[in-house]
Amino acid sequence: MNRKTYRLSALFAAVVFVGLSLFLTARPAAAVTPWVKWRIDFTYPGKLDALLVVERGYTNQSGDHIVVDVVQELLTCQSVGNPVLQNGKAILDGSSYFQCTMPSVKAIAAQEWQMTIADSCSSKRPYVIGRASIEGSPADFTPSNPVFYREDIQFGIPLDVSTQKAKLAMTIDQALAQSDLFAIAPAAQQFVGYFARSGPATYAPHFFVDGTSLAPTPAAVTPSMFLTTLETTIYLGHSPVSGDSFEGTLGPLRVDPVCTGTG
Repeated sequence: MNRKTYRLSALFAAVVFVGLSLFLTARPAAAVTPWVKWRIDFTYPGKLDALLVVERGYTNQSGDHIVVDVVQELLTCQSVGNPVLQNGKAILDGSSYFQCTMPSVKAIAAQEWQMTIADSCSSKRPYVIGRASIEGSPADFTPSNPVFYREDIQFGIPLDVSTQKAKLAMTIDQALAQSDLFAIAPAAQQFVGYFARSGPATYAPHFFVDGTSLAPTPAAVTPSMFLTTLETTIYLGHSPVSGDSFEGTLGPLRVDPVCTGTG
């Protein structure tokens, strides 16, 4: 190869290298899926704090969920009856409860991040976790003990007074599942309930009390899993449908539908 040919070859290689570099740096970033999701945390620091937590994030190509921004808002709540709040707990007598206004998550996404999401979000793996002790001698002898109520999510701890055993009951989008019975205790017990996808359109309920797994009935449910992102009313310790209220003591509670609205 003569010097002229070598120089042309070197020049050509340099042009290709620069062009390739420009192509790589000029390519648009890999597509990601932006989303907004929410949860509610209940605590009792001398008063009821019902904290709505709204997160904005995205899912990258590896399937990782990256949280970018968080908005927290204390809900406006009113007490009904005479609930007692002390030592970080809410003591409810079967006729007392809390009613709160949950603002529109859709409106929060639009105001905070200029994101437009639908009127409903897709619940991926809804769960409820908290602590409670149930009154074993309630005024109502068929207590359903509703812990949390929203039009599309409900959780309760129905009690069989004669056996002093209870079960966990969770409803998502009108699909109800209940656990096996467990013995109630004077001390607070930790409870967990969640629905995990088990097929294209089916979810398997899971229940735990103090770390012990309880068999669910039915073994699978088929809810649509779409929950509203619009303003709604929630209840702690009461169901406006049955009219029943919780009787016992509630500790900290988290309700997280893992419900993502995409924009």
